[in-house]
Amino acid sequence: MIINYKSNEKAALQTVSLIQEKGVQGEALQFDITNQAETKDAIGDVASRFESIDVLLNNAGVTADGLLLMMFEKTGTLW
Repeated sequence: MIINYKSNEKAALQTVSLIQEKGVQGEALQFDITNQAETKDAIGDVASRFESIDVLLNNAGVTADGLLLMMFEKTGTLW
């Protein structure tokens, strides 16, 4: 399990520790999901190390339509 964080490494590592106490492997991975290049690189890294990404849970942002695909990059273009 990968725990993403933008800036609060302490909380991310605490979450990883709680997961590991349940017998699940986990690691913290820092990247800013509002930065398209960082996000692509991080997901590419994860995808290269694991057979698949089974579940992706994003609770880092709020948007009226609720769809990641409809969110705009800071430049104003769609992902």
